[in-house]
Amino acid sequence: MTRALGIDTSHWDGKVDWAKAKSAGASFGIFKLTDFYKNVQTGFVDSQAANSCRGTKENGIVSGAWCWLQPKHDPKVQANFYLDTWYKYPTNMPPILDFEDRNVVSWNDMLWRACTWLEYVEEQTKKTPIVYTSLGYVNEF
Repeated sequence: MTRALGIDTSHWDGKVDWAKAKSAGASFGIFKLTDFYKNVQTGFVDSQAANSCRGTKENGIVSGAWCWLQPKHDPKVQANFYLDTWYKYPTNMPPILDFEDRNVVSWNDMLWRACTWLEYVEEQTKKTPIVYTSLGYVNEF
């Protein structure tokens, strides 16, 4: 099996040195693009998204941008905000949904939100989105 080394970043990591990541063997990078504030229906673009989009492109690193799915906000509103932003930050990968928030109403509700987001984004882009999660989350889910 062939493996590729990649990294996942967001504002929590600060400004990433993508040239250093490339020299360390990273062939792809995914970065946080959008999220919604937990208590209000307002979306925001991750403060490091522009740096990551530019850095991956300048260093020949395959890139993707993800949406953190908030469990208490309308998934179509989140999807539309993501897509409006995603088109402004060209990446090599299809849309990506980060599916790992544990502050759920119920697991069935969270699954409905994810499916709604994924189906809507695929319908709008004609690309099959990637689901990004962790083994621990899926096991708990």
